[in-house]
Amino acid sequence: MMDNMAQHRNTLWKHEHNLGHHQYTNTETDPDATSGAPFVRLSPLAPHEWYHKYQHLYIWVMYSVIMIRWYFVDYYHYFTGDFNGTKLYPASKVENVLFWLGKLTYITYTFLLPAYLYGVGWGVIYYLTFAVAASYSFAFQFTVNHLTPDVHWPTNAPDQEKDWAKMQILTSSNYAVDSSLAAFFSGGLNFQIEHHLFPTFCHVHYKSRIAPIVQQTCKEFDVPYNAIPSYWEAISGHYYQLRALGNPKTIS
Repeated sequence: MMDNMAQHRNTLWKHEHNLGHHQYTNTETDPDATSGAPFVRLSPLAPHEWYHKYQHLYIWVMYSVIMIRWYFVDYYHYFTGDFNGTKLYPASKVENVLFWLGKLTYITYTFLLPAYLYGVGWGVIYYLTFAVAASYSFAFQFTVNHLTPDVHWPTNAPDQEKDWAKMQILTSSNYAVDSSLAAFFSGGLNFQIEHHLFPTFCHVHYKSRIAPIVQQTCKEFDVPYNAIPSYWEAISGHYYQLRALGNPKTIS
């Protein structure tokens, strides 16, 4: 319900995130890895275009409209029943009600109510402020977990590692694991490796109970455990990754 009220249809989130991203992290079929294509190149598996060499500069503008794009793209998926080439099963009566109730609730508290109380001009300003802030908040949370230089990008090569748990570790990166503030504001997503291995576990257990076991197991089986010391270093790593993907011949 909260997902629908945040203007993104819950069913689409399940397809995009739970099924697409969590099961096929950083592969060619991961929706997150192809997000923004062809304007940005977020994966080394994606085709390279000449304008990608500037993506580390213009992508910050694209990040600012994520929520606005979601609101309207949702309608396309809803009416066509198509999600990135995958046919969605027909929405149930409950899903239909939640979809329209969510859209109405979202546009009411982000635009209609402010416009009614303070005028259309202030309504537009409030909506854009909310949408841009929410967009950056979302972008800067999810990009640092999988779009940094230290993560792995699985291919379809015959010798590619097939172990699911190992691939979840290699394709994810933690950050600021010693920061209670980072854990609080990210809802535990700074422990991204643990989140991918145990997505149904409450995040309050990641640091004290789950992470030590995962780290010890990685050490035992010689599996890299990616952990960036701070959030700002993670953001910096994402910026470098954008430059490297946009300029593959000059930046290694």
